[in-house]
Amino acid sequence: MAHFRQQRFADDATARRCLEEAGWDLQAAMRAFMPPVPDSPVAGRTLATSKFKTAYMQALVPEGPMDLGMKLGTLIQEYCGQEGIDWVAEGEPFLKQLQREAMLNMDDPVEQMMQRMWTSTLTLRQREFCFILNYMARADAQPSASAVAGLSRGINKLCVSIPPRPPFPPGDVCYRGGGFDDRYRSFFVGSRKYRQPAYLATSFSEAVARQFIVERGGDDCVLWRVRIDPVRKCHHVNLVTKTVPGLPDEQEYLFAPYSAFTVLSVRWNAGTVAAPHEIELLAAVDNKAEPEDLPLAPWS
Repeated sequence: MAHFRQQRFADDATARRCLEEAGWDLQAAMRAFMPPVPDSPVAGRTLATSKFKTAYMQALVPEGPMDLGMKLGTLIQEYCGQEGIDWVAEGEPFLKQLQREAMLNMDDPVEQMMQRMWTSTLTLRQREFCFILNYMARADAQPSASAVAGLSRGINKLCVSIPPRPPFPPGDVCYRGGGFDDRYRSFFVGSRKYRQPAYLATSFSEAVARQFIVERGGDDCVLWRVRIDPVRKCHHVNLVTKTVPGLPDEQEYLFAPYSAFTVLSVRWNAGTVAAPHEIELLAAVDNKAEPEDLPLAPWS
């Protein structure tokens, strides 16, 4: 019972009931019982009910620099409104800088311009474009949902590939390092299947992921290991590289918004830089084959 309680965040009565129903087969009981989804800004939401899905079905890849600029402007302006950032003094200058950097070569395909945007190190109040796009994707509100969907169409031309194209991570494992919010421990339990409501950037290198943990510091650190099917791979992830001259290439292995994952295992360690929590996931082969009503991850 103690192991069931610990792994499933359950009380004594729930643990006993589930174990009795499973004939005291611990693994069967754990497969049968999944803790309720904890309260969070995305609790109760799914891909099926999202504004993103509706907008994405209607959106087209930006047709050129002007179309791309309009969608980008809508996104940045909405973000500024939500965060109380002065549009004229800060938001618009950031937008113009980002556009100039992304459109270094006006003859480039839009997806290449989008790649430069995603990997840009320009910041608006210390937030890069990749953060802003993900922030607005998680918010899933209009009118920004339409802008998010349109921009995602462009980036997803880099991510989505059927059949999957190389390069693939060594050993079919990629990594992500960062912070964690302990309020959401009960979401990340073995066998939980879910969708991630924004882009998920990972690295081929565990050392790179651990360096992100070192740079962040603190006592609530986590190391994610994301496994890829060794034969079928994954249809909605690809390697994104920096294309702005003079910037180092971190080579992100980028999963598309609302990608599906299954929790394989969890180790709640000290949470420190030296001993971060460890969460191991299995990436779905094809997002289209996964249920649209899966719960959304409150953290990533």
